Amino acid sequence: ATTEIYTLSLHDALPICTLTALLLGISGYLPGLAGSMAQALVIIILVGMALFYTARAFTLSPDHFVERHGLLLLIVFGESVISIGISLSAGGMVTGLIEAGLSLAIIIALWSAYFAGDDRRAERRLSDLAPAERGRAALIAYWFGFLVMIGGVLCLSVGLKEHFWPEAGDADLSFWL
Repeated sequence: ATTEIYTLSLHDALPICTLTALLLGISGYLPGLAGSMAQALVIIILVGMALFYTARAFTLSPDHFVERHGLLLLIVFGESVISIGISLSAGGMVTGLIEAGLSLAIIIALWSAYFAGDDRRAERRLSDLAPAERGRAALIAYWFGFLVMIGGVLCLSVGLKEHFWPEAGDADLSFWL
């Protein structure tokens, strides 16, 4: 069975995107499970739109697109380093420096894993596609892929914070909104 792709015009997408943004905003005020279910519904809507609809007349420059996503990942890695520095200031000096050094080694390994040629290979693959196919391939590869990568770095950062600074207490997840 093949997945049928529908063309979504701006006229069609605007109400869906507006309602999804409102639902996301409202979810921050809903208590407990209701807020989580509203956020899950937002994710389902966005993933569904990404998988089953395609935009018309969307042009993508592979080199610019890949470069911008690499810069986004650099910002995420930088925020993790800042998190380590803040957590380090709360702990003991010797063990804190050892732990910070090991944490930085993990972040450097992640950075070099991504920037060791994967970005250039992705750029070449996108360039090899027909211009009409680039937008959809970039959306699926980068949107879903970057959600996983950024989520992983975020989990690493939170784990390091919990390890370095356990007396900080439980994380308040309201910062997502």
